[in-house]
Amino acid sequence: MSNLRKKVVKQQQSRRLAALNLLGTPVTSDNEDSSDIDSDHSVIGDSILPNISERVIEEELRLCVDDLGEKRASLREAALSRLVKLLSHYYCGFFFDSYSNTREALLQLLLRSIRKSANINEALLALKAIELTMINEGTAEGEQEDLYGLVSSHLKQIIQDKTSSIELKCQSIETLAMITFTSASITSAKGGLDYFYKILISNGSITTVVATPEDDASFENMSEEPQQEFSSHDIDMLLVHSLNAYGLLYASIYGQNRGLKDEAWDEWQSAMPAHLDLLESASKDVRVAAGKNVALMYECSHTFKKTDLLIEDDDNKQQKMGLVVDDENDLSEYEELDELIDTLQRLSTESSRRVNKQDRKEQKSAFRDILHSIQLGEKPKEKLKLGRQRLIFRGWAPIIELHAFRTILGAGLANHFESNELVQNVFSSGIEEEEDEEEEVYNVESGEDNSVGGEDDEDSLIKSRKSVNRSKYSKKYKDSYYD
Repeated sequence: MSNLRKKVVKQQQSRRLAALNLLGTPVTSDNEDSSDIDSDHSVIGDSILPNISERVIEEELRLCVDDLGEKRASLREAALSRLVKLLSHYYCGFFFDSYSNTREALLQLLLRSIRKSANINEALLALKAIELTMINEGTAEGEQEDLYGLVSSHLKQIIQDKTSSIELKCQSIETLAMITFTSASITSAKGGLDYFYKILISNGSITTVVATPEDDASFENMSEEPQQEFSSHDIDMLLVHSLNAYGLLYASIYGQNRGLKDEAWDEWQSAMPAHLDLLESASKDVRVAAGKNVALMYECSHTFKKTDLLIEDDDNKQQKMGLVVDDENDLSEYEELDELIDTLQRLSTESSRRVNKQDRKEQKSAFRDILHSIQLGEKPKEKLKLGRQRLIFRGWAPIIELHAFRTILGAGLANHFESNELVQNVFSSGIEEEEDEEEEVYNVESGEDNSVGGEDDEDSLIKSRKSVNRSKYSKKYKDSYYD
């Protein structure tokens, strides 16, 4: 072993011991009441979220960390599983605030689990624990960006290393997107947006680059493994995760009136070629993910106002309330909008037998919402029940953010809504409490259209935006700006 490698290994061992000393379970004094926790049994169950005190959560965290230092992979994997449940089900920011450098020490242990494990499940759990650690941010100022820098380079190494499995790559993409969303500066977030765009424009080929030890000394063994063979299905998985990551960061930068309209517009214009190509993918999941991003970017880069549209066809006249782009306050029109709407219309009415029945149903449902958003400016809506509260998320940006947090937090979403200031700040706008009144609902998940009218109404609306919103047959009865 070379002197340089010995030095790296020694430094890693030193950091691991320091982390264990900092985070490990302290010796309990005889005077302390230990009846609240059993050191041999985790309080984190599989389905029930018991109400437990902060002291019990802290003890549980320390027990998990103790087991992360074990040599047996099965014990480390079990500890990571408990840690993931703990961090997702309960807000643990108070623990990181109480002891300095605890978050960095935990992240170092998790990175070690990724580097050294021959068990893919251990590495996947460690990646999930990393994004959960960053979500449980606490109140320490200035720490998040530094921790983001510590972790992000390692995640990119996994994504770009051809020896990494497809599962590791996809989870690393999800983790990188989430920690960029929660912890990166606006400049770093825009850099993350560019990074995922490069994956999309390369059709996933950037993720097949073989890394070398010189790229990062902490991952010196990765390129010694056999290179992975990637199937078309594998590439589709990478593209779906990259599309979701791109959408999440675009929403964080430009959604809910964040950022500048002209910057949102420029990003949309530059990203459209890659998304147009992916709308023609053989994979339904890739097509839907690309379509949702298109609707998101259109929503964030345009100004809408309410109007009544008088739509005429050869057989009858139908009137429909909708939204159109505010031409006086909007930027230049997208040159290929008619072609885009034609593509979305085709995908929303897909009937080819080459696509199985279930995929056709899911695709039609998704692209119906996407088409309504771009053609009429209708914002999708999704409901979430939290205890006795029923919240409404309106618009692509808050819905995409909701899906991201619901994916990682699962059953703990309600607890984090109540206690986690980061989650509260993310959803401080774009949501409202449900009112007991009938209104038009487009549900992104189900695609169900609960508005009044039949198929004729829908067919009349699925026209090119130019022919509906700007033709001489369109008549405007109202002219108020859409909030």
